[in-house]
Amino acid sequence: MKKNMLLIAVATLISFGLISAQPNKPKRPMFQNMGRIFSQLNLTADQQKQINDIMYNQRQKAIDLQSSIEKNRLELQRMIRNNNIDDAKILSLVDDNSKLQAQLKSERVKSWLAVYKILTPEQRETWTKAFGKLGSEIGFMRNKAHMLRKFGIGQKWW
Repeated sequence: MKKNMLLIAVATLISFGLISAQPNKPKRPMFQNMGRIFSQLNLTADQQKQINDIMYNQRQKAIDLQSSIEKNRLELQRMIRNNNIDDAKILSLVDDNSKLQAQLKSERVKSWLAVYKILTPEQRETWTKAFGKLGSEIGFMRNKAHMLRKFGIGQKWW
C-alpha cells in the first residue's frame, strides 16, 4: 500500500514537472518585454555589449541547468515505467531537481543585478520601475489563476 501511494505521489510530481517544463511553452512576459525595457534605457554601445554578454552567459548556464533537470525527470519516468521504485533514488532525484531549480532562479537574479550595476542612476530608476511593475503583474496573474483553480474555474486536468 505504501509503495502504491509513493508511486502515485511520484507520478503526480513528475506529471506536474513535465507539464510545467514543456519545451514549446510560450516565453515569459519578462523576456517578451526585455527589448522594450532596454530601448527605454538609451544604452551606450559599451553597455549594450556588456548586457549582451551577461544575458548570453546567463542563458548558457540556464541551458545546462535545465538539461540536468530534464535528465533527472527522464530517469524518474524510466524508474516508474519499469516499476523500479527505489525510494532513496527517487528522493535523491527530486532533491537534486529542487536544488537545480533554485540555482536557475539564483542565476536569473545574479544576471539582473549584474545589469543593474552597469547602469547609470537614471537608467537604474527605469530598470527597477519596469521590473517592479512587471513583477506585480506576474504576481497578480499567478494569484488570480490560483484563486480561479481554488474555486474550480479553469481547472487543470493532468
